[in-house]
Amino acid sequence: MMNRVTDIQKGTFVFVGSHSLSSQVVRRAQGFHLSHVCYAVSAETLIEAEWNGVIRSSVYKYIDGPYWMETIKMKESPEFIDEYTNGVLSYLGKPYDWSQLFGLFFYRVLHSPRSVVGTFDSPSRFICSEVCIRRFQEMGKEFTKPVYDYSVKDLYQYLGECYG
Repeated sequence: MMNRVTDIQKGTFVFVGSHSLSSQVVRRAQGFHLSHVCYAVSAETLIEAEWNGVIRSSVYKYIDGPYWMETIKMKESPEFIDEYTNGVLSYLGKPYDWSQLFGLFFYRVLHSPRSVVGTFDSPSRFICSEVCIRRFQEMGKEFTKPVYDYSVKDLYQYLGECYG
């Protein structure tokens, strides 16, 4: 795991947390200290799924803001990282998956069966962890559960096992 801002470059996953209400809710629901993940397409540019969809943003948004960050760098060939990055860039402008939040609410807060989350998932919409996991899946990586079932914590653990 890397924690220095200078480590951010193309192929870096940037995990963040804050004291905002939404971050606190996500962190509490998943029992983890980080609530959001972005993918670095360069040393200064991130791709992330925010409330208004998949967007390009500046890394300085998190460096200069009231956030804490942890990073994990992909240890893959430059060709793999380029292909991964191009796929993530193709998600720009896709809508946020609000319906999946309802499914997560039913599962985490109302203790509905886990399968209820999939009922609300929309493959053409994204939450932050889906941007990263879905791209890996498109490139042939095998996963033990559906893409919609990966939280920020699950992605962090998966990447830690692969690249930590």
